Amino acid sequence: MQLPPYPGLTAYDRRMSSADVTPDAPAPAAAAEAAPAEPAPAARVAPDARIESIPAGPAAPAEPAPTASVTPEPAPAPPVEPARTPLKVAILGSCVSRDAIAHHEEDYEVTGYLARTSLLSAGTNARHHLPQEFDMSSPFQQRNLLRDVEGGLLANLKSFADASDVLMWDLVDERHGVCVFPDGSILTRSIDLLSVPELVEACEAGEILAFGSDEHFARWCGAATMFADALDVLGLKAKTIVIAADWAVLDTAGNPTPWSMGVRAKEANTRYAPYYRHLESLGFTIVRIADTVGDPEHKWGLAAFHFVSEVYETILAAIEDFAWPEPSVNTLPEPAADQGSSEGDAT
Repeated sequence: MQLPPYPGLTAYDRRMSSADVTPDAPAPAAAAEAAPAEPAPAARVAPDARIESIPAGPAAPAEPAPTASVTPEPAPAPPVEPARTPLKVAILGSCVSRDAIAHHEEDYEVTGYLARTSLLSAGTNARHHLPQEFDMSSPFQQRNLLRDVEGGLLANLKSFADASDVLMWDLVDERHGVCVFPDGSILTRSIDLLSVPELVEACEAGEILAFGSDEHFARWCGAATMFADALDVLGLKAKTIVIAADWAVLDTAGNPTPWSMGVRAKEANTRYAPYYRHLESLGFTIVRIADTVGDPEHKWGLAAFHFVSEVYETILAAIEDFAWPEPSVNTLPEPAADQGSSEGDAT
């Protein structure tokens, strides 16, 4: 802050009359003690006298203005996006669907996982054809086999239909074919069943329908048509997306992928094609993924349906687009041509 300049001195006007000033009287010489001198009378200023400013010399240097301490304002924090609500997904199928979800587990909630079962076994009960007791290597395998044996596919889907946003369905486990018993009950000839000798022996009492055979396809198409109706009743058909990922012919090193259930990848893709076409004719959404590649480093080992990460990312992108489609842009109709008004056209 700058200080005001130092004030200048003032003096009487030099034109002041000498008659206006009365001199002091001289003191008596014989006085023993000098009397204190009387103060001289103050000079009188004529009424018309003017007072002039006398320069005061150089002004005192101004003090520097204090420097204000300015604290910079912090940069605004970037906007925080709200946490995403996990998409609730039910799975009917194999590790193809489950492994895709596992790539971004935090973004999804699995409401149910029904694996290693064919549509053909739904609604039939083959339990009495099997031994009362048999050992499986894991509770997961035990649950899958008992569900398939008892034909409980629809009952299980019903239990989590309302809690699911999407039903992922892949047909990889249909590759096993089925065992049809004389009473019409059906059992999926899954990899779990084939690992238990007692169950393999029990299946010898029935007929094996190989995947891709004419009879298997004819029966499966009928089952799929009824299944579509059942899903519609459960409110799941519109939520269902079919993952039609081709089996990988080669792995990342360019080597052929191993066969599965006696079928090589190229042949499997040919067999699956009419099944997907039938589902498409029923109104299901199909996601076809070609040119897949097998991953020798896959956590479950190398197989024609154990893919590299890019395949799973493609599957997830399709799921996201299916669950949250881009909003459609409504095009407003063009305004009608002006037919004129009572005020006439503007010029």
